[in-house]
Amino acid sequence: MDAIHFDDYFYPYRIAGQEFPDSLEFEVFGGEYYPDRLEDWRRQNVDTIISRLAIAIKSVKPWVKFGISPFGVWRNQTEDILGSETSAGTSNYDGLYADVLKWQREGWIDYLMPQLYWRESHPAVGFSTLAYWWNDYGYGRHMYVGLAPYRMNRKSEHKEWRKEKYLLEQIELIRRLDGLHGFGYFSSKHFFRDDLTRLNKKLQKKYCSTPALVPTMPWIDSEAPLPPSNLRIEGNSLVWEASESADEWERSRFFTVYRYDPDENSLIKQADNLIKLCGEKRISFENGVPAGIYRVAALDRLNNESQLSKALVVD
Repeated sequence: MDAIHFDDYFYPYRIAGQEFPDSLEFEVFGGEYYPDRLEDWRRQNVDTIISRLAIAIKSVKPWVKFGISPFGVWRNQTEDILGSETSAGTSNYDGLYADVLKWQREGWIDYLMPQLYWRESHPAVGFSTLAYWWNDYGYGRHMYVGLAPYRMNRKSEHKEWRKEKYLLEQIELIRRLDGLHGFGYFSSKHFFRDDLTRLNKKLQKKYCSTPALVPTMPWIDSEAPLPPSNLRIEGNSLVWEASESADEWERSRFFTVYRYDPDENSLIKQADNLIKLCGEKRISFENGVPAGIYRVAALDRLNNESQLSKALVVD
């Protein structure tokens, strides 16, 4: 298990004309919050769940990440000076009683992935307004952005959901902001839709030329494993050995394979030279290992990457 990931459901989204039926529980368990601070008590309940889970997860397997995918608006600026310049009808803090910034600030979670499922021209919650806002509230932890391919529809009344270029513009904005560490899509099943074929091709061409490494989380652990050894050719395969370790933290879990041309510096890790990210101690080629200089590095459970192995020159 790599991570435990929560969606945005804590207290339920409000339904017009209905009140969540917790008055009896509040009277019995409200303590210092009873009778005037119901909303603070609700937030404290959710805080308790998150903080206890954080302790429990790390006590069993410290490398397992804990993250939340909250509703895209923490608070509107009209409700809090720190809030975003939006006018959302609900928010994490006031509607779902989830103070997600507190969890990030206190270090209870390892990342947030706010659901920014709005178009740029939305009158109440514009995409870039929220992207810039969340960019400033990582508190040293990771901040990803949830994107909405599920909204894309050629018959949409909004042009930004009819053309894939607008989703690509959202991606480009995220990549420019230093406080954002990546993005995820809701949901993967929509990439199998026939009407998103063009989006798939554009994403593959623009962003999938080389494998991508998952960002490290040094507040959990930053010590990399030892590099692989005995890099060699066996038939049509490039093969190596992993450095064994009794410590779960330092075990090699994945491997990165780099290939260099003879005139390149093979001591430097660069994305353009990364040809494979794999979980096996070998990669195979259909017509034999191509000529070049090869080096392999190891990744541990938290994606800390080792130094490069000794070079193997293939003529």
